Amino acid sequence: MSRVLLIEDHPSMRLVLKQTLLSIAPAEVVEVSSFKSATELLQLEVFDGVCVDLNLDGEEGPNWVEQLLQTNPLLNVMIYSACNDLAVYQALLAAGVKVLVVKSNQMPILQMGLTHWIKGLRYCCPVYNALLDFSLKSSALPVEVKLNKRELEVYQLMQQGLSSAQIALALTIEKGTVAKYRQRINRKLKSRPSE
Repeated sequence: MSRVLLIEDHPSMRLVLKQTLLSIAPAEVVEVSSFKSATELLQLEVFDGVCVDLNLDGEEGPNWVEQLLQTNPLLNVMIYSACNDLAVYQALLAAGVKVLVVKSNQMPILQMGLTHWIKGLRYCCPVYNALLDFSLKSSALPVEVKLNKRELEVYQLMQQGLSSAQIALALTIEKGTVAKYRQRINRKLKSRPSE
């Protein structure tokens, strides 16, 4: 990704996003603090991706993102927001948003989200992944396999090809704990009934 638009109204958050993005890959980063400015810029210029905070003062972020994706269905869009409305996230993922990262203090999750976004891959932060029924690659489990929430988070990250160390960072747990979850998951997958 060579040219990106960051839509965030807090200067400190824009700085964090920009610095983190540039630490992952070189890019030309254009920053705006309102949907009005973003709309004007998107009509004049071409961007490879757009990173959006849904909660800009007095503006309707989810509707704006849906309209953006209706007019630019191939645009690589990442949501980085503190919105806590699962229905909004579900609708935006269905509309074509590639990456969803909820604002938090967990830098590894932001880095992982940005890395996937840069590569044009889908990613949903672990907290919402299981809740949203967000399909990553072909990570669907056989129907008869039941995993708890944490096992499902680990399984989905395994399906993305992450190492135990990367999963531990993303979920803020110990590498040894990830190994135990992997063993449990593999045991459950192997013990499922034959088809």
